[in-house]
Amino acid sequence: MKRDRRKKEEEERKKEEGERKKEEGERKKEEEERKKEEGERKKGRGRRGEEEEERKKGRGKRGEKEGRRGEEKGRRGEEEGERKKEEGERKKEEGERKKEEGERKKKMLV
Repeated sequence: MKRDRRKKEEEERKKEEGERKKEEGERKKEEEERKKEEGERKKGRGRRGEEEEERKKGRGKRGEKEGRRGEEKGRRGEEEGERKKEEGERKKEEGERKKEEGERKKKMLV
């Protein structure tokens, strides 16, 4: 009899614990959703917020010009990097050539 009562109490306790965990999970989901909505509100999904997003993406009235300028800057940077790389290679080859010339001259003197 005592065993039956203990079993029932144990089952009941487990059931209650399961329900409590379930409720806790639901509460967490609701809280996450509330935070998400609050974040969207803070971003300002209104007209001003959309214009801001468009500008950031490189579109929109002012953003269009800024986007083109950014692309241009990027292209110039790439070209300059390529030019410097080629210049470095050229200098390296020149240094190797001079080194070989110097070695040839040493052999001729010796």
